[in-house]
Amino acid sequence: MPHDPRPARNTSFIFGHSDSRYRPLLNQEERDRLHIWSMIVALSTSAAGTTLLLTAFLR
Repeated sequence: MPHDPRPARNTSFIFGHSDSRYRPLLNQEERDRLHIWSMIVALSTSAAGTTLLLTAFLR
């Protein structure tokens, strides 16, 4: 009888259990919301960086 070379997915070295049983992966709605927020942060930091570059260039 062959054994599974990998340990079981529901075991963890530290805690003896996996958090994935208690916290499932992000669903589509949460992923969309996270993506929207990351795009807002990326655009705002890009705008701030462009503003700083233009300010430094024009002075």
